[in-house]
Amino acid sequence: GLVPGVYTYNVYINGLCRQNNVEAGITFTISTEELGYKPNIITSNMVLEVLCNGGKLNRASELMTEMEMKVMRLHLRTYKIMINGLLSRGEIIEAFCLLKKV
Repeated sequence: GLVPGVYTYNVYINGLCRQNNVEAGITFTISTEELGYKPNIITSNMVLEVLCNGGKLNRASELMTEMEMKVMRLHLRTYKIMINGLLSRGEIIEAFCLLKKV
């Protein structure tokens, strides 16, 4: 049979996130890690964006910290997602501090 890879998992996680089932997407991401598949930056950015758009900035900040701890190289898109999320909630100082990191 076919063996799923990170692309297949990204499609599935994206579907969960689009159905506003972000926690299931995060749980599935963790379970894929246990199977030996490391989520890539695309996976993390998808989940991060849904969290920010849903107003779950605390969870988004936790995810970004986890990404950094896993030594995942963050893209400009990652910072853009988080900065936009912070600005949408009026957290200008936090957004500025994050912008300085870029």
